[in-house]
Amino acid sequence: MGKDLWSFKSVKELEKQTEDLPDTILKEQIMLLGKKTDFILYGKQL
Repeated sequence: MGKDLWSFKSVKELEKQTEDLPDTILKEQIMLLGKKTDFILYGKQL
């Protein structure tokens, strides 16, 4: 049998390892900002 390349032992451990990834942080911040602005955002092109 080959070597197990997956570094997690359970789903909980995997969730813990991925909670601080940039996309997870961005999704969390989008939800927090959206609640404050009713998900209405304005952008400005530079």
